[in-house]
Amino acid sequence: MLGSSKITEDLFQDFCLTFKKIYEKTDLCNNFTSETRVFGNLTLLLLINHYTLPEDQQITPESSEMQIDHKRGLAFSEVIKPFFFKAVQEILNPMLKDLEPFAIKFDKTLEDPTKLVLSFQKGMQKALPKFSLYSKQMNDYLFFSLIRLVDNRILNKLLMCRSRLNMTNAITWTSQLSAIESNLGVELYLSKQVANVIVMRNKSARIQNWPMILRPN
Repeated sequence: MLGSSKITEDLFQDFCLTFKKIYEKTDLCNNFTSETRVFGNLTLLLLINHYTLPEDQQITPESSEMQIDHKRGLAFSEVIKPFFFKAVQEILNPMLKDLEPFAIKFDKTLEDPTKLVLSFQKGMQKALPKFSLYSKQMNDYLFFSLIRLVDNRILNKLLMCRSRLNMTNAITWTSQLSAIESNLGVELYLSKQVANVIVMRNKSARIQNWPMILRPN
């Protein structure tokens, strides 16, 4: 189905839709957990990637039955990815709860950066031991995903209250985020960018000829 040139594109799309409907209601084995879902879906993605031909190669009558057309390999990977990401989210949710006190402090108060660093560090100390079941490569990926979720959580909280999106708060947020990055090596990229944009917006508003400054020579 993924490699045969005899299968039309419409039939392939029908196959993907049918597979998705069946797959989301079926476990690959009994007593499936979030961890086995992660590794099961990751295995599928790795196999698809391994057998997918490069973009400049085509399926021929001489091709192995295991080889997958490049375009269809990418398309089928997109069918599997949401299941993988959902399972990762299930693993990270308990860890995200460990960092919720930090997110609340960042959202509700303009805390001293040192206090926020300690709050973040305390949350990570609770979350990190839960990574011990996995390989280093998987731990690195889960850690990156956890930081991204925390970043999104903080950003959503900040954007929910537009009245707080002012120059004074943005400078404080920048200072807090910089303290976390310099002390713990963790960058909350999206929140940092929003704070920087607010600061730059206010600075540019005070410069009457800023369009001329930004215009290239």
